[in-house]
Amino acid sequence: MTILVADDDSLFRSLLKRFLMAEAAVSVVWEAQNGEEATLAAEARRPDLVIVDMALLRISGLEVTRLLKSKHPEMKVVVLSGYHEEAYERAALESGADAYYPKSKCREVLQHLAEGQTPPSTAK
Repeated sequence: MTILVADDDSLFRSLLKRFLMAEAAVSVVWEAQNGEEATLAAEARRPDLVIVDMALLRISGLEVTRLLKSKHPEMKVVVLSGYHEEAYERAALESGADAYYPKSKCREVLQHLAEGQTPPSTAK
């Protein structure tokens, strides 16, 4: 599985990448620090999964999700956010995300990835 991690927090990106690269099911992890980089990297590299922070700079994580899913509906997109409110989850899913998780539940996402699975949809 190839993954693109897009988050403006370099420490979070680095830790997530380190964890993912240690897993046998993950072959490559790319990083992006803002929405513009995320969109360009996803277009150029076509990862299996994009993990995107909702509050990216330049282009929001929701807009990145909309752009990627409109061009590549097969690409899986998981939106992470520091916010744990239903309105954010709804906005992420409406933008086309396959799943939404508050960062406090990031462990669930990582468990699925460690097992070589795309995290399940959070849609109700």
